[in-house]
Amino acid sequence: MRSILFILISSIVIPGGNLFAQNNFGFLGGLNFAGMSVKIDNQDIENQSYPYRTAYGLGAIFSIGMPGPSSIQLEPMFLIQGSKVKIDGEEIGKITLSYFNLPVMIHYTLTEDQPHPFVVFGPNLAVLLNSEIDLYNEPGIVRLDTYRNIDLGVNFGAGFQFPLLENTIVIEAQYGVGIINIDKDPASPDKFTRKTSSIKLLLGIVFPVSRF
Repeated sequence: MRSILFILISSIVIPGGNLFAQNNFGFLGGLNFAGMSVKIDNQDIENQSYPYRTAYGLGAIFSIGMPGPSSIQLEPMFLIQGSKVKIDGEEIGKITLSYFNLPVMIHYTLTEDQPHPFVVFGPNLAVLLNSEIDLYNEPGIVRLDTYRNIDLGVNFGAGFQFPLLENTIVIEAQYGVGIINIDKDPASPDKFTRKTSSIKLLLGIVFPVSRF
């Protein structure tokens, strides 16, 4: 355990000599097109749909460089999930699920050409902070007690890095999908299955740790 901790501290304190071995910190945010899959007994619900809604996410980037073109990237983020709610094709409201996300991803730079193209992939842990539904024909917003406190998923993405003086601008697109049922009572007679999904368009700026 001590040796692992020493390696992690050393990797942060001693910056790499090139782009691929460098440790970075920065900020990231943008649009999140959030949707949900809602089924009963693994069948779509007749006359109901839960299409994507436009939301947002704000967070940070912590990147730990490794030898070669790879790094381990943490992107802790406050993220709005949920969906629109439609019955018979008419939009009647929207579901808002507020999460704190902690994805741990492998960041792989494809070439050294500028702008640097990259891909990311890895698991995501999401902690539910709040859940509510806004029905347009009803007064007020209703708090929901329908969802589990934890969601697990996987993220896949790609983007480009652009140098800006000593810093880096990041443009990234991600697709995320929940892999567990977030219904709080999946054993209920209705046997609901609810899973999240998202398409994120993100913009960020990253600073080399050696500057701090």
